[in-house]
Amino acid sequence: KLQSAKVAINKKINELNRRIAEKDYSKKPKTTKPIDDELKNLQEQKQKLADELELAKWKAERKNREVGELIMDSIEEAFGLFKSIKATFDLSAPLRQGLPFLLSNPKLWLNSFVNMHKQAISSSSYEDNLKDIRQSKDYKLMQDSGLALMGVDGTQENKHDEQFSSKLVKNIPIYNKINNFSARGYSGFMNNVSVGAFRQGARELQNSGYTFEDNPEMFKALASVVNNSTGRGKSAQGKVGKLLNMIFFSPKMITSRFLMLHDLVRTDIPIDSPSRKMAAMNLLGTAVSVATFNVLATAIKNAFDDDDKDNLLDGLNFNPIHTDFAKARAKDTVYDITAGFSQIIRTLARVITAKSINSKGDEKDLSKSYSETPLSPVSDFLLNKLSPLSSIIYNTSIRKNPFNRYKEFYQTTSGDVLRGILAPLSVDML
Repeated sequence: KLQSAKVAINKKINELNRRIAEKDYSKKPKTTKPIDDELKNLQEQKQKLADELELAKWKAERKNREVGELIMDSIEEAFGLFKSIKATFDLSAPLRQGLPFLLSNPKLWLNSFVNMHKQAISSSSYEDNLKDIRQSKDYKLMQDSGLALMGVDGTQENKHDEQFSSKLVKNIPIYNKINNFSARGYSGFMNNVSVGAFRQGARELQNSGYTFEDNPEMFKALASVVNNSTGRGKSAQGKVGKLLNMIFFSPKMITSRFLMLHDLVRTDIPIDSPSRKMAAMNLLGTAVSVATFNVLATAIKNAFDDDDKDNLLDGLNFNPIHTDFAKARAKDTVYDITAGFSQIIRTLARVITAKSINSKGDEKDLSKSYSETPLSPVSDFLLNKLSPLSSIIYNTSIRKNPFNRYKEFYQTTSGDVLRGILAPLSVDML
């Protein structure tokens, strides 16, 4: 291999010397690697066998785990159980993970939204959709590009969307049925949006003369945009990944919101690439969706409010250091469809300005506060992203109500315990 590399380099050196001597400044034509149906079939067969090998390897590793690994996995299952219970009956994906596509690609979003409910209700509909993706001609391209899909191939048995990561919940009567309903709906929506968006971008790349064989970075950049836009950002793997998944509710969702900005400004792809355009449209679509929702919600709230002195847009809040930034409030109820962006923007704004404003409108100078510092918003952000069991452990350790760190430990009631452990997020927010 070393000798072959030296020969290849010398060949390029001779070619460059020739072009300098002959003043050959023409652009070298791009050569395309030959590929036909037979080669595609062989590649698909190879990928299928690779998936089977990966699954067999994973099963063998689990079977031969050492005591320490068994303990680690059991703890992870316990943390995952609390997540799965909280995610039960949660169908928020369209306006959370899927929000970036609501306006940037409304037809795809609407089709995915409709199919989501069909797949949530019918396991056969969900399985048929997975089969269609798996048997599609561009499935290998999706895999090679790194598109994040759940439940599609054999290796997915060891992969789960973060909030549906526990197998223990399948042993709980009633919850297991509802949890399967939620998981099918969630994964069904995410897969449909991801596949549809990727196919549109890949088609544009191919129409421009790009192929994966010659330009893999273009297709991988496209998959990155789709993954990050749907909340499936990069996260650590192995033991570190397991630890992060235990500590936080959704590590990939957190990283995806930062990586969406990276997709917009990355320098390793052309400025007019489909992936950059998709990233820009998704960010713009998210901003417009949030602004429109807040304006309409505030106007409706004030129109039906008992206070006749309210102007139509009183209460509209786009102050980035305010607790209610980019949220709609009706008395004590807050409506947030910012898909995780408002918390990030608010945290950064408070750190930069060293100021904060609470829900009552009281402003605080964090640089002069005895109980907080300019970096306190960072710890607040991370605490709000804790997984359910991590939050219980942390709150108990500081002698606060295990299910509400703003209340004292002695104020904990049996209702708090039952609601905190057994109530899904969809119920807990009522």
